Amino acid sequence: MAIQVNVTNATGVGEFRIDIEGPGTACPVGQGFFLETGIPAGVQMLEVSLPIQDGKDSQGLPKTFDGGKYNFTSQ
Repeated sequence: MAIQVNVTNATGVGEFRIDIEGPGTACPVGQGFFLETGIPAGVQMLEVSLPIQDGKDSQGLPKTFDGGKYNFTSQ
């Protein structure tokens, strides 16, 4: 997943977050990514890989990623 941002003023240390919604019982799911050096000014591409796999929740119920369309948002 990738987003393009146009940074007008360089940022300091921070975090950006990806949230995913889609079919299956494992969604919604999300993750934050630490930006230890911030983001420099200019057009930048923030790209992440979020590995997914079916599993079970704390009660032993299945958590699945079904086929279909997934949408993500960033913060």
